Amino acid sequence: MKHRVFDDEFKKMAVELSKLKGSVKDAAYELDITASRLSKWRNNPQFNGGKIMMDVAGLSAHQPIVLTKLTNMHLKYS
Repeated sequence: MKHRVFDDEFKKMAVELSKLKGSVKDAAYELDITASRLSKWRNNPQFNGGKIMMDVAGLSAHQPIVLTKLTNMHLKYS
């Protein structure tokens, strides 16, 4: 099996596609990559525009924002 290498532009595009689709699984399927690989890129500020993106099933649209704020508060006061 050949090892596939993806450049940074592809990774950024894949992250953006997953945001537009609202689904890591659907975007990964469309791009013929694993959902776990795409999730790693989504959580890497180099590819996601410097944002913290939570890939947690069952969260509403605003809950990742709340989790980010709570995480930042915890880090600030730790």
